[in-house]
Amino acid sequence: MLKSKTLSRDTVGVHLRVPEELKPEVLPPLAAATAVVPEPQPKIDEKAIHIAMPLWRYYYLRSCDFLLGLFGQLIAGCAFMVVQVVVLVLIFAVVPGLSAVSAAEGGAPLLLLSGVVFGMPWMFWSMGIVIFFCQYLCGRKGETFITALRIVDKAGKPLGRGRAALRAALYLVSVFLFPLSFVTVAAGSRRFFHDFCSGSYVCTEGEHPGKTFYPPRPAWLLPLFAWLVIVLLCNSGRFATVRETTENIAAGTLLGVLSRNYMDFLAQRFVYDLNASMTKEQAESRVAQAEALLSLQVRYLGLSNYETARTMLTTAVLASRAKDEQKTQEYVHAWLKLPIRRAERMLRNDEFLSLAQGKSAQLVAAELLVQAGSTEAGIRQAQTCKDSAAQKDDYVRYADSCEFLAGEYAKKGDLANVLAQKRDLFRCREVERKIYADDKGERAASHRFDAELRRLTLDIYDLANKVVTERQEQKQNSSGAP
Repeated sequence: MLKSKTLSRDTVGVHLRVPEELKPEVLPPLAAATAVVPEPQPKIDEKAIHIAMPLWRYYYLRSCDFLLGLFGQLIAGCAFMVVQVVVLVLIFAVVPGLSAVSAAEGGAPLLLLSGVVFGMPWMFWSMGIVIFFCQYLCGRKGETFITALRIVDKAGKPLGRGRAALRAALYLVSVFLFPLSFVTVAAGSRRFFHDFCSGSYVCTEGEHPGKTFYPPRPAWLLPLFAWLVIVLLCNSGRFATVRETTENIAAGTLLGVLSRNYMDFLAQRFVYDLNASMTKEQAESRVAQAEALLSLQVRYLGLSNYETARTMLTTAVLASRAKDEQKTQEYVHAWLKLPIRRAERMLRNDEFLSLAQGKSAQLVAAELLVQAGSTEAGIRQAQTCKDSAAQKDDYVRYADSCEFLAGEYAKKGDLANVLAQKRDLFRCREVERKIYADDKGERAASHRFDAELRRLTLDIYDLANKVVTERQEQKQNSSGAP
């Protein structure tokens, strides 16, 4: 019979084996001491957080506020100017000395002339005063022309006197420096140039600069403004010239500079408004494009083609605006070799209206040569046109040539030749008057020609006196010289 043994605390661990899965999980002393107990989170008052409206809607409200404010300020400015005029009229009416002085020094015409001279600065000054005070009152009151927008400082209160005055003054400056506001818009800011500098905020109703949550800038805003800036730069000034040159080089590389497809490409691109102004750099770049197109048209279409002749005249015009005398003479003389009827018909196109103005082809060529800087060549061309018109009894072309030559000689200071051209013009007008009187009657001819003939007579008389005086001075200088 087995004897029972007393189980002690020490022998339990020896004689009794407890499986691992049944042992209780006990944290080590260090882990238990360093355990982090989560603190209770404070309750968030959802009503205290205000989320601002989307950026596009905010810009829409500010644009409407600007337009309405500008309209109201213009009306107020006009009223202010009317008040000033009334006050000035009353002052001149009440004070007898002022009215007497104004009447003695020129009267109403002098006052009217003074009003024309000083009217524009006075108008801008009056408008500036009105806009300044309107913006100052808006800043002091804390409201804009749209009640949904408020003008506040960082604490959410209306602006003080100094800050409101600073914001109003900077508002006038930002009108002239408006691109700075576009920079802030591109950055996604809700503050424009005058807001940044004056420390003001334009918020909607319920917003607070320190408590409102403003959503981040839309991802598409900055790329959109960057694209707009690139488009504007590529279509203005020197950037447009660089863009056109780059496109032509790329097209020539892909299509071949001697291919007919490249000629068609240049013909589609070569549509320039010759009636509009262009810089010398633009004209030089377009001369190169026109020469490339002209060489291809001569190769594929021939010199007798109308489009070739049109490009030739366009190249001459561009070369004259680029101040290239050699190329202007080259293309002008080549264009004048065309049949005269084709050249005259070409000048009646819309693109050459400002250049032709009803003049003959030879006289247009003379003007192009003078514009390019070759004055002597232009005078020779105009003299050729005058001689040709005299042989054909073309009085209109003869008179136009005389007027052109008189103007060019006047620029050179050659009074003797100016006098000679004026006399030829007077004789031409006399012959025209006689022919017109035989056809329409003496009364109609007198109504049409007599005023111009009297003017030419006075011009010739004055020029003759100047020429005589000039020659006498030359004789005195030559006789007095050692």
